[in-house]
Amino acid sequence: MCTSLAGIQNDGFVDETVHVVCPTKLKTEKKYKEQKSKEITVAICAMLNSNGGKVRLSCKSKSDLCESLKSSVSRMLEQLIISIVGPRMATSKICMKDDEEGLVIHVKKADYLITTSYNLYLPSQTQVVQLNPREPLKNVLKDIMDRRVVSEPVKLGSHQNIFRRGQDSGLSESKMCQLKDLKSDQSKRTTLADRMTGKSNKFSCYVSAFANYRGGHIYYGITDESKVEGEVISYQNDRQEIIKKVQKSINKMIWPEYIGQPKRGEHWDIFFESVLDENSTIIPSIFVIVIYIAYCFGGVFTEEPECYEMVDGKIRKMTFIAWMERIHYDKVLRSRSIKRITWSSNKIRSIYTFLDHVLSQKLNTTGKSIQKISKSLESKYPRQIKEVRLFVGSKKIKFSYRTNDFRNVEKLLEQYEALQIDTTDFAFFDAILAYIKLALYRVKGKSDIPIETLISNALSKAEMIEPGLTTAAIYLLVATMTSSVSEIPGYMATILGTTALEHLQYVHDSPIARADLEQEIHISLALHHLGYNAYRMQTEKTIDSKDLDKAKSSLAKVDKLISEGNSVNNYRNTRLNLAKAYHRNRQSEIHPDESLLKEAFQFSKQAENLATEGNFQEMLQRAKACTALCIENLIRFALNPKPKAKKRTQTNPLQNIESPELTSKRL
Repeated sequence: MCTSLAGIQNDGFVDETVHVVCPTKLKTEKKYKEQKSKEITVAICAMLNSNGGKVRLSCKSKSDLCESLKSSVSRMLEQLIISIVGPRMATSKICMKDDEEGLVIHVKKADYLITTSYNLYLPSQTQVVQLNPREPLKNVLKDIMDRRVVSEPVKLGSHQNIFRRGQDSGLSESKMCQLKDLKSDQSKRTTLADRMTGKSNKFSCYVSAFANYRGGHIYYGITDESKVEGEVISYQNDRQEIIKKVQKSINKMIWPEYIGQPKRGEHWDIFFESVLDENSTIIPSIFVIVIYIAYCFGGVFTEEPECYEMVDGKIRKMTFIAWMERIHYDKVLRSRSIKRITWSSNKIRSIYTFLDHVLSQKLNTTGKSIQKISKSLESKYPRQIKEVRLFVGSKKIKFSYRTNDFRNVEKLLEQYEALQIDTTDFAFFDAILAYIKLALYRVKGKSDIPIETLISNALSKAEMIEPGLTTAAIYLLVATMTSSVSEIPGYMATILGTTALEHLQYVHDSPIARADLEQEIHISLALHHLGYNAYRMQTEKTIDSKDLDKAKSSLAKVDKLISEGNSVNNYRNTRLNLAKAYHRNRQSEIHPDESLLKEAFQFSKQAENLATEGNFQEMLQRAKACTALCIENLIRFALNPKPKAKKRTQTNPLQNIESPELTSKRL
């Protein structure tokens, strides 16, 4: 029996729940003990997640009341609570007291969300392990839900496919491989499919564990000792039933919203591999069943996490949506409280912002060396000459790799690293260095350091320092690199681009530099939606109208920024024209129209002219490649004309993107 009394104000507690327990049953009946333990701990956790409260325990019989209740319940509950919230929380937020009616547990509001079960799994060497509820939420977010890179993922089709019955399979259990042998005979009530996906075999737990790690394979028909036995599948219908129930079990789990329903052949797959006899002849109806699970960003849950709160004096389980909203809210609060490294002084920060603006404008407008202006900047700030030289050095490196002068890049990098060591603001200049090294990879397409390491290093450096131009630039650069790393899914480009925009909100002392980087972010997002990577190479053969709409929206935001008085420099304008050229080309793929191809050609030629004028060698090569693509498409259209598309109306995805003539005239 459990009742909730709303509105109790005693001792500052808002809620109180009353639970009647029988000490005798607690000692003798296991199910009763489990039921009552669950009931009481749920009430305690609900109060920890709300505004605190009281959990009152009493007995039906007065003779059982005090000592018996205390001795039977106190130790049991104490151990149970510690196993969920940990000793520190149990000591600081929970207190048990006796009163004349029984035992009262006083609960204070917790400092963070208490989840009694995450229903998330990770693999160990020989099994899968459920995340302990005491695992701090920040670790769950970092290691599973917010992770961005997976090293050496298990790939589809990499499973073993040759098996000989009675022999060693050559496989061993690991964090990416689990072996199962379902020996019991099937009946009408329990088929092989039922036993594979049943709770007793922890199928969903393995799916969750592999997805939350690096992916993996489950092999059915191989013993723990790695001996091949095989599973009996006599009829084609049995195979179809297995596929159907595996898919149903996987779909019942909770996957990240961006995935929706997990797809066979992408997020999971199943294979029926024949088993051979000693003569290498296929044994009829005997198979090793292999289930592949791909890694997944965002967390894969076996079911909704168990988390409770008090609402109007009653205990309520949080929905998954509410839980996600709450952890996101807590994450934002926590990130605000995390002490990021700040500039050593406001003076240095303002110098950095000023120099970034002046030098970037020089590079992006004229494309000429900044050697002359560097000397005048050093004389302007004699007391901060080391910092000024580092700022200038980073821009010199940028100028050198834009003009393909990589020999000079190496020399400048050595100077930068030597000068950086003794600076007070080492963390910021180290983050800038991480950005430079990643940008060099993007330009050269190769490095002595793996791309995954460069990305991870840049992101970790960005997370150490206060949000601003540097962190926004790093997130943007990583966003443009996602398609270059197979382990990073494409949707991360949008997430990282959005993060870059969020970090720009912290830039208050340089609206020009802020608007310039904001333009760059929207152009990069447009290219991503159009299916092009950091090298302007096509990563998606086809896109749909939704992608075009997203690209149109991003390009329209750039035009809006420009129309609001935020001028666009030559380098940015080159990229903008290229993005519009690619947009017109993509639009013509869905709605064949020669006029679209002609517009694409005009935008591309405009990009070529701007790149030539600004001496942007890297961009010039890409503009020429785009022009060649436009000419090729025009020739192909002339040789094989399609029916003319209907006149574009106001619903056309390009309606808000101006023509190249207007762009040139206004600029």
